[in-house]
Amino acid sequence: MYKTKANEFRSIIYQIILSTPGIRYNDLLRTTKFNHGVLSYSLDVLEKKDLVKSFRRSNGKITRYYSTSIPDEYFSIIGYLKNKTTRQIILFLYDVYKEKSFTEIKIHINKASSTTSWNIKRLLNDNIIIRIKSKKSTTFGLAQPQIASKILDSFDNLILDRTYYDAKIYTHMINPFV
Repeated sequence: MYKTKANEFRSIIYQIILSTPGIRYNDLLRTTKFNHGVLSYSLDVLEKKDLVKSFRRSNGKITRYYSTSIPDEYFSIIGYLKNKTTRQIILFLYDVYKEKSFTEIKIHINKASSTTSWNIKRLLNDNIIIRIKSKKSTTFGLAQPQIASKILDSFDNLILDRTYYDAKIYTHMINPFV
């Protein structure tokens, strides 16, 4: 079988998606330095070959790319782990493995009440965290701690997005003799 430039492009894109699950289109564009047409076409081909899945968040504004080897139920959590504030909330609830109050979360992430509330609401709407109400208080916990645990144990590059791709790795992928 002959190797074409298009196959090389797809191979590079696929390797980046494998090593950085949940990477966004613009981050792929910045990392590969391919033009929009090449990247868009290559992603379409990878999706048609069932190597890659795209996942658009419920608000429809953010699309992330994943290998088809990653279960669909991981997509939302991985996406939220890419955002600094929601990552802090998830990791805080994961590390302590018990429910925390709004105030404890607000203090931990060091954000205004409105910002904390907005991020908690997003996480609640996408079933990443749950609200536990008692007579005295309301606390929050992870909705699926086992899945969060699997994700955090399995992937090294989850929290890395725009700043991720090291030039040496990328250069080596394009020219292995460098």
